[in-house]
Amino acid sequence: MMPPVKVTPSRIFALHLGIILLLGLAFGLVAMADQLGHPTLKGFSREFRLQEEANIPSFFSALALFVTALASMAVSHALPRGDRDRLGWKVMAGLFIFMAFDEAAQIHELIDLPHALMKYDRYLHYFSVFPYLAVAAVLAAILFPFWLRLSRDLRSMFALAGILYVLSAVGMEVFENELVVAGASEHSLRMALNYALEELGEMLAVALFLRTILTRLAQIGGGVLLPVEIEAEAATETRSGPVHIGPVPQPASAKARLER
Repeated sequence: MMPPVKVTPSRIFALHLGIILLLGLAFGLVAMADQLGHPTLKGFSREFRLQEEANIPSFFSALALFVTALASMAVSHALPRGDRDRLGWKVMAGLFIFMAFDEAAQIHELIDLPHALMKYDRYLHYFSVFPYLAVAAVLAAILFPFWLRLSRDLRSMFALAGILYVLSAVGMEVFENELVVAGASEHSLRMALNYALEELGEMLAVALFLRTILTRLAQIGGGVLLPVEIEAEAATETRSGPVHIGPVPQPASAKARLER
């Protein structure tokens, strides 16, 4: 078996930022093409629009969230049994798993479904923002004692990542809704800038979360993110020998009794 590849949190963070930068540049080309009257670019625009679902940026976001969940579980397993912070890391893992599933399966689109079926006034247009704020507030209250027990550096990094994610996911959503209410075009430059700040801000926040979690994992000795080993199925006992076709052979004693 090949040994696992060893990497540091800083190297993973640098790679993460590089991919985010490339996605941002690709979306910049899409936005420029929109302004020049070429909104499709033979399918390129669809694959790199940050606001679209089921494309390359959304796949990357879901993958990053899933890896962040794995890192949280790795920290939980690396801590000694009985450590009270193990539960907190498992809650974090569950949160990121749900976020990854939401990103991949578009669960959040169900919240916006009434918007597609009804005409909102100026204030009801922000309805989809409220559930996110409520969930963020509940999770912050649950995880606050866990957060206080972390070191100062980790607390600061978690706080920065959380604030950036909420501002990007919820704050920019408010601006986006304001532009929609004002009649802004989907392919306008203002909407493109809003989408870039929202989606790239979320990606950057997840990168910060992942670096923070991996930093904690490194502090307690490091570990493997996927400690799974595939082994062979349990062998089924089989008797070797010739295959008999026809009547089953009788033992010698039984044959003698029959002849009598």
